[in-house]
Amino acid sequence: MSRNDDSLASEAPAQPLLKVRGLQKHYPIKEGILRRQTGTVRAVDGVDLDVRSGDIHAIVGESGCGKSTLLETLLGLEDPTSGTVAFEGTDLSSLSAQQQRQLKSEIQIVFQNPESSLDPRDTIGQIIAEPLALHTDATNRQIDARVVSLLDDVGLGPDYYGRYPHELSGGQQQRVAIARAISLNPTLILLDEPTSALDVSVQSKTLKLLGEIKDEYDLTYVMVTHDLSVVRQFATDVSVMYLGNVIETAPVEALFESPKHPYTKALISAVPVPDPHYDSQNDITLPGTVPEPSDPPSGCRFHPRCPVAAEECSEAFPEFEAHGDTHVRCIRVAEAESLGPVAQDNRSESPSATHTTPEDD
Repeated sequence: MSRNDDSLASEAPAQPLLKVRGLQKHYPIKEGILRRQTGTVRAVDGVDLDVRSGDIHAIVGESGCGKSTLLETLLGLEDPTSGTVAFEGTDLSSLSAQQQRQLKSEIQIVFQNPESSLDPRDTIGQIIAEPLALHTDATNRQIDARVVSLLDDVGLGPDYYGRYPHELSGGQQQRVAIARAISLNPTLILLDEPTSALDVSVQSKTLKLLGEIKDEYDLTYVMVTHDLSVVRQFATDVSVMYLGNVIETAPVEALFESPKHPYTKALISAVPVPDPHYDSQNDITLPGTVPEPSDPPSGCRFHPRCPVAAEECSEAFPEFEAHGDTHVRCIRVAEAESLGPVAQDNRSESPSATHTTPEDD
């Protein structure tokens, strides 16, 4: 290869850390004494996703759109119906059980409800030590030292080592969950609504901690959330889901400044504006409700509720098209430009930052 060829190779985009193609997770509906299948719930129905190393990739959408199921399928808690998930270029379905076990140290998760994700019978020290005991050859003394170090990293300290989860507040419990997730020095952490169970002041502290941990441990995050204020403050890239499909993906600045898909515009339009004089008459109101994932509409899944839908929208589900840095599955982008206004700086303000300590979390 010539020097020029070397230069071109060095400028080629790096392979995504996480690459998802055509991922589906369907659940059979069985009824009657013989439990015959009468239908299928299409919770995740053909998702494509690229997550680059160092990103904070948010996945947003209404409740029931398949966000959490997608996260569980990425982690391996649910077996995919079809499609591929590749981590660092390796298709996870091609790995043996032993190899998948080893991979658990590279991919970790922080669940939505910290109270239910921590074993109430174990002390905080035992909870954080468990993955170290399972996945490393460290001695008990080395594990104890690592646990104390992790408690310091998440702002709790060694005094919490012997406490039980019920003795901690929600914010403190989430700090323990974060300490457990980083205990094995993972590459990728999946965040399932990490702040939804916390009040606003604790949300801000938790997001700040996650940002500090990301920098210190050189992490990549995939975060599921319905809170667009958290997305705008915290994420680098966003994928919007509707009825089991990703319909728009973009860098966070592009998504909030110029959303392309009518559904994305409606999501941003629904964020409350902290201004008593704000005129909401131009906000987007969607008719009807989200269709059942067991009976999705033909064509574009959003067309029955779309304010700019045309007859052709019901005929075929559009492929992704590039509009600058944004990729969107919609053939009515030009018509959707008239919807709004949505690009307002105060529409997605970040959670209030307050000066609290771990005891206040």
